[in-house]
Amino acid sequence: MDNFREWLSDNLRYFMLGGVILIIVAVLFFSIRACTGSGKGTSDGEQTTAQDNSQGNDPSSPEDDGETNDGKKEEDTNPLEDGSEEVTALMNSYYKALGEKILRH
Repeated sequence: MDNFREWLSDNLRYFMLGGVILIIVAVLFFSIRACTGSGKGTSDGEQTTAQDNSQGNDPSSPEDDGETNDGKKEEDTNPLEDGSEEVTALMNSYYKALGEKILRH
């Protein structure tokens, strides 16, 4: 028993150093995981409930006031996909002029 106590007292600093290193690694691991996981923390179910709850606060969002669309559901379309040719030409000329300006400098 005395041999064990002597060995433990001789090597205690190494055990403590190893324990401190393990604690530091664990703290770093969980803090990095918490920081990078904050964007991915919500599941799809939680996101849809958050969107449903925020829809009532948005004045531009359509509300269900009991009227029906004769059984037809409106499709979600991107208004930019059906953009006019004039807008497309304007945007193309803008980006072309911007690119030429950047190349001149």
